[in-house]
Amino acid sequence: MTTRIAFAPLPSKAPLYHELFKLPKWNCRVSVASSRCPATASRLLKRQLSGWTQEQHLAQAQYHRERAAKLDRIWAAVWRRSFLQAFDRFPLFHDYHITAIGREEVAESHKRVLRHCAYTATTHKNLAAAHERAAGKRNRVVS
Repeated sequence: MTTRIAFAPLPSKAPLYHELFKLPKWNCRVSVASSRCPATASRLLKRQLSGWTQEQHLAQAQYHRERAAKLDRIWAAVWRRSFLQAFDRFPLFHDYHITAIGREEVAESHKRVLRHCAYTATTHKNLAAAHERAAGKRNRVVS
């Protein structure tokens, strides 16, 4: 009978995701969180988390996917509420003009939340892709 060790997921602000490395033939230093290429990020993860199993990487990827989905839901709710407050109607597809915040006319307090949700969700999605790649999963169908 094998005992399973409880898995505690790493948050996106964990220092190992932000530690900078100089890679051969690269002109700049890169971290797991700053790399937009899952292959590069997974190489860095394998270097830092050499003792992790495939199951641990997949569990960590699932954690990041769930966090990203939650932030996406919050972003959508705040975007609808801020647009309704600013224009007295719900937003349509063509109403989205500015990255992360949608429109300049929304309240500053909403802009701060919208930016946080959008940028943090992107970080979680990139980290999930890196962990999936580190687990040996190359192609993932995004649902």
